Amino acid sequence: MGNGFSEIAAASAVLFGLVLVAIEFSFNAAVSKAGRIRELRDFAWWVWSTGFYCCLCYMYCFLVSMHLIRGKYSYAALVIITAIASALMVAAKVVEILCMYRMSRTDWKSFRKLFIADTVIALVVFPAVLAMIWIAVSGNQGDAQKYEMLFTALKYLLVVVSLRAVVLIG
Repeated sequence: MGNGFSEIAAASAVLFGLVLVAIEFSFNAAVSKAGRIRELRDFAWWVWSTGFYCCLCYMYCFLVSMHLIRGKYSYAALVIITAIASALMVAAKVVEILCMYRMSRTDWKSFRKLFIADTVIALVVFPAVLAMIWIAVSGNQGDAQKYEMLFTALKYLLVVVSLRAVVLIG
């Protein structure tokens, strides 16, 4: 299981760098195509909040993986890391949806599909992955099952967030 968490840590670090590149591409595209400063401002806030959310998820996966790779780890530290990351991810997701709503009001036809997809992710997929993480962290099953479930939850989180980061480039 240690090799799996090592791979998650490596993937998280690489994907963290890629999301920073995606944010840069998004801002460059917005600056070159923006017709009005309000459109650019709304888009910039959405990109920032989405990028911040993606970075939080990647950092969480990295921190948990690195924490579990060590020979001795603290269960209390795992719960604290998960609690802080969960609160920050939920707050970032709320800000992201609000920014997307504000941006979509300027041109509903262009941003309708993105707003609907973002809302579905926020209301269905993200809570499901977060619940899976908390069940794994706070469950009373054996360590092997807890590690396996947490590993699966982190894999799903990486996949969902990576798909979210791809939307940034689009």
